[in-house]
Amino acid sequence: MLSLQGLFAAGFTYLLFLFGAAWLTERGMLPKRLVNHPILHALSLGIFASVWTFYGVFGIARDAGITYLTSYLGATFAFVLAPAIMVPILRITRTHQLSSLADLFAFRFRSGPVGTLTSILIVAATLPLIAIQIQAVSDSLHLLNRDAPRDLLAAAFCAVMALFAILFGARHASLRNRNTGLVVAMAVESLIKLAVLLAIGLYCLFAVLGGPSGLEAWLAANPQALEQIQRLPNNQSWHTLLLAFFTATIVMPHMFHLAFTENSSALSLQKASWIMPLYLLLLALTVPLIIWAGLKLQVTGLNEYVILNIGLLLNSNWLTLLGFIGGLSAASGVIIVATVSMASMLQNHLLLPITRVPDNVRFYNWLLWLRRILILVLMTGSYLFYSQLARPDALYLLGLIAFITFLQFMPGLLATLFWAGVNRWGFGLGLCTGIGSWLLTMFFNRQFSLLDFNIFDDNWHGAAVLSLLLNCTVLIIGSRLFPTTEEERKAGDACMLNVMQQPVGVKLSATRMEDFEALLRPRLGPETARRSCRPWSLSWASTTRCSRRWTCCACAPSWSSTCRDCWDRWKRPPCSSPSTARTRSRVFAPATSICWSHSWSSTTSAWEDWPPNSTSFAATTV
Repeated sequence: MLSLQGLFAAGFTYLLFLFGAAWLTERGMLPKRLVNHPILHALSLGIFASVWTFYGVFGIARDAGITYLTSYLGATFAFVLAPAIMVPILRITRTHQLSSLADLFAFRFRSGPVGTLTSILIVAATLPLIAIQIQAVSDSLHLLNRDAPRDLLAAAFCAVMALFAILFGARHASLRNRNTGLVVAMAVESLIKLAVLLAIGLYCLFAVLGGPSGLEAWLAANPQALEQIQRLPNNQSWHTLLLAFFTATIVMPHMFHLAFTENSSALSLQKASWIMPLYLLLLALTVPLIIWAGLKLQVTGLNEYVILNIGLLLNSNWLTLLGFIGGLSAASGVIIVATVSMASMLQNHLLLPITRVPDNVRFYNWLLWLRRILILVLMTGSYLFYSQLARPDALYLLGLIAFITFLQFMPGLLATLFWAGVNRWGFGLGLCTGIGSWLLTMFFNRQFSLLDFNIFDDNWHGAAVLSLLLNCTVLIIGSRLFPTTEEERKAGDACMLNVMQQPVGVKLSATRMEDFEALLRPRLGPETARRSCRPWSLSWASTTRCSRRWTCCACAPSWSSTCRDCWDRWKRPPCSSPSTARTRSRVFAPATSICWSHSWSSTTSAWEDWPPNSTSFAATTV
């Protein structure tokens, strides 16, 4: 039995190591080529492997056989389909500066209440997930040292997690400031989880099972062990679990934050489409080896903690400590990133709309302290959730409620990407109907008892499928019955445009400044459109469109720069020799993406029309 002081020192040292990696990154002490590499960001998505995958999957494999693969396969399908689903979401979030799922839906449906509803439901679904992480760490500590009380260990762990969440994610007022230190820390955490499971799996294979030949002989003598892993589920619940894990991979707050908010390039998601399936495959391959080693050693205790029980049975402190560090790594990453992401959602969509914002230079400092307070509140709520509901026999029920709740966001997410006609009423009513019917079924049906719930035997998947069908039906009917506003339709078109690989330019024509303002008003709003057109209230004549959309070479051969450089050139009068009366230039307004021509007169030191007597104007927006 390990001492409590030793366990605390090992855990705190690991967390300091993670924070050190983030600190070195923020200080620029690590090579930028490494920090900004797409593969490193892809590895950070290994945060998906929470304690459900690190500890809980062993209990699932013992109780339900091959069903344990559903969490791995669901995430694998999500990453394989990343170019079709995740990359378009990344384009939308980057184009419109969105930092959470609530931001995405609030933008798509042009509604603050939609963002508020999404934030509340995401937090309600994530708190049970965080409670599971807390339970796993407290149970593992209590298993390794029986003298330590679970509740005290859980409270201390929550306090440490709140501190590190503030240090990791509450140092910048805007989450759009990419936190490369957090990405590096989560990538390191993912590698540690993989290294731990591979090390324990190889130890079980060669030291316990006697290598491949010894394993083959042992399985031949104990065919029931192989049959246990290969056992198929008794019902169709694994289909629903597969779909739930697929959706959770995208919409869970910690996954959304790392996949989109902290992402700077679509290349990382393209790399993740093969890196993450390989990562999850390596994790899944260790599960049968560790279970068979536990069966051979006749390990007792909870199946979920077979890794720790093997080390205790063999009196191997390093093996036990390795399993504890792996579980702590799986839990801490989820808690830190999910808490930071949820604090941002609640701040933007729940508190700021109802709070008087200070109108002074300390506004950003006020935002930071507000987010830090929200992190503390969320950790306190997670601890209360754990203390009231988290028991070993309620582990699967809590996880199931969370994942099926995440599943209810899938219809709205797909509609955001592929259907411009959906509106806020259809989305909101469908989401509330789906989640409401699911929770009512789970909490008021006597068949589902917290004390004897079995995720593999109880017929819960019928209620989950029914809630999802109700969600989709109400979403479609509500979108047809209630009118879709012009703003919603334009936001839908903007989202669908980002789904396409190559957006097509729109050709426009205008003859007056008022025409440009009218064209920009729907996209930018009346005040922004008027402010953008005000500097251009000069008289002009005509222009010729660039032969290439983004370059000026066709109309100004002496310039080999981009239109943005032309804009910088326009802000300063062009150089001209005394003998040259006019210097022709190509003007580009970045805010409106419109190109036209003016000429600078060195005689009058003012911009004039070019050519002098034209009356038409043609422009291209991109």
